[in-house]
Amino acid sequence: MYHNASAILAVSSLDRYTTGIAGSPARKDTGLLNLYEGIGQPGNEFQLSSSGAFIYGYIKRIAISQVQLEYRIPTVVPSNRIQFGNVGANDPTKAKRLGNDIFAIAWGTAGPQDPDIAYINIPYGFYSPDELAAMMQVQIRSLIPDLSGMTVTYSNAGTGDNPLDPNQPTQPGNIGYGNAFTFQVDPNSNYRFFFPSYNYLKAPMGAGGGGLNDDQLIIILKTYRLFGITIEVSRDDRAFIIPIIQTASPNFLFTPYIDIVSNNLTKFQKVKDSDTTTTGRVALISRTYLSGATYPQPTSGAYTIGSEPFTLTADLNTPKIIRWNKDETVYNLDFSLYDQYGDLIYWTNDNPTEFQMTLLCQEEDND
Repeated sequence: MYHNASAILAVSSLDRYTTGIAGSPARKDTGLLNLYEGIGQPGNEFQLSSSGAFIYGYIKRIAISQVQLEYRIPTVVPSNRIQFGNVGANDPTKAKRLGNDIFAIAWGTAGPQDPDIAYINIPYGFYSPDELAAMMQVQIRSLIPDLSGMTVTYSNAGTGDNPLDPNQPTQPGNIGYGNAFTFQVDPNSNYRFFFPSYNYLKAPMGAGGGGLNDDQLIIILKTYRLFGITIEVSRDDRAFIIPIIQTASPNFLFTPYIDIVSNNLTKFQKVKDSDTTTTGRVALISRTYLSGATYPQPTSGAYTIGSEPFTLTADLNTPKIIRWNKDETVYNLDFSLYDQYGDLIYWTNDNPTEFQMTLLCQEEDND
């Protein structure tokens, strides 16, 4: 008689710190010590290994039933090895990473002359909307003397302490629509500013553009997304007629989901996974969405999703079912975590995103 039974294999990313004791099959949990010392594999790409199997039995299928995610990706993610003209975003000791920490702004006086462009390096970390507005105001005032009177404020749905004048004739974008940042200089000042468009930043410097390469442009676009700067509130021309700009709705969550990938767990699949991105991964075991009705995150007028770390638990109504070979035990698991851009998630010992996962291993018996 055949019947099916399920066993639980509980997985934690912190178990990568578990080490064997010399001369003994026992294992020693050194997770807290290694987290403290910053030793071991990074949590965005690692392997879990054991001297024996993690679970024994004639396993036919493995289901991902539950994922708990400890989200620690900051609001502003730093870039490495990408040099801009007037900021220190280059770090030759680290692998290339394209964050969202470079803000582009152009300014000058009214007239046909070429503008000046500044690339402002935003210190990485978690920010509330008001904190990010204050940081940008300090950075612009300190780095661009011509814009020393610049004010940067944040408002909910165009209201609050600094609402825009709905009759402002030069206001681009959507007045009073959604949450927004407002950048403003004294209307009596000789200087005006604008956010350079993608085409403007890509154009050669000799043609009045920014001359940025593809990697630099990606960083700028990620930063623009953070602030809600779209084509409607950026400009291609060099006419300095704007003393005030309100952005579209910002997005403080660096990635709206995290993809967990495992080549070892999916090696017996006949039907391969896929997605609509350009990468088209075939070893996806879980896409964990970071907001929604199932596990909403708390927000307020001062904080939004992405302004601070949080933990969520996803109970999967339609769990991932993985085909397995009953003649092979489960061992040497590998995991990689990716963001919406197809990159390994930002992970450091200071900002360690970790996860726990429940695997239901279905066993087929003959008794």
